Amino acid sequence: MTTTATSLEDMHTFSWAIAVTQSSNTRVRRRSWPEDHWVGWMAPFNLTGAQVNERTKELWPEATKQGLHIGGYFVLFADDVWQPGWLATWADIQADDWIPIPKDPAKA
Repeated sequence: MTTTATSLEDMHTFSWAIAVTQSSNTRVRRRSWPEDHWVGWMAPFNLTGAQVNERTKELWPEATKQGLHIGGYFVLFADDVWQPGWLATWADIQADDWIPIPKDPAKA
């Protein structure tokens, strides 16, 4: 998948990257990052007690009774690892080389 920006108009600020991930579920990355690295937004959601997985039940058994509210978070996907709780570096925040990653790989 090719996601290289071809001009300055194709690149955006960190504020844009945050807004577009939260409003349209678009994945983004820095132009300087490897093409298979990206950031996305996981919106908040609720699980019923029956939907809570076994690992979570072991840590917090009460979740089976009252369900579980999952707060929103950013995720970094890099090197085949889904890493929840991504925090931008100062360089990421100051950067203006953020680019969208098309949802349809055929359009990349």
